[in-house]
Amino acid sequence: IDLYFFCSYLLKSYRTTTEIMLSANNITNYINLNSAKPVIRHGNKVNYKNYNNEKNQIDSIKNILKEYEQKKYKSIAIICKNNMETSRITDELKKEKINVNNITNSDTQYNGGICTITSYLSKGLEFDGVIVSNASEGEYDSNKNIDMKLLYVSMTRPLHELNILYHDNIVRPLRQEINHVNMTNNKYKE
Repeated sequence: IDLYFFCSYLLKSYRTTTEIMLSANNITNYINLNSAKPVIRHGNKVNYKNYNNEKNQIDSIKNILKEYEQKKYKSIAIICKNNMETSRITDELKKEKINVNNITNSDTQYNGGICTITSYLSKGLEFDGVIVSNASEGEYDSNKNIDMKLLYVSMTRPLHELNILYHDNIVRPLRQEINHVNMTNNKYKE
């Protein structure tokens, strides 16, 4: 096997859209890892939403879930950094009569629908739509490579659509993209 061909093959992303991969590559560039090259399949831009408090976070998740369900997505993940966050979000959504499963270490299969899952358990899985519950600097520390790698894994799970929520300050590698999106949006409002 040609080693160059083999290595370049490993750097291609066949799962996600170009827009998602370009956003996720902000993380790999930040921690000086090779960026994956997306196979040309376009989709929606990554959506970023700043939330004020936990109630606003849950309301945002509910609204995104409605959009995903209208698009007939069969597999939807709300990816959190830790078990405490997955449990809290699962409990809040169940109070709202939303059917959601919390995937844990003890689960052996996932049969679709809406789930909450930690970033480290989501590695190797794929979903039609993904919501990253909190990509704030306080949740994923930009100074810790492991946190950046976990966020990268979370961002590269969707096949079609990615929504990223954050509280106050989004992680450093994604700030420039957020600023660019905000400047573009403000330009069109004028």
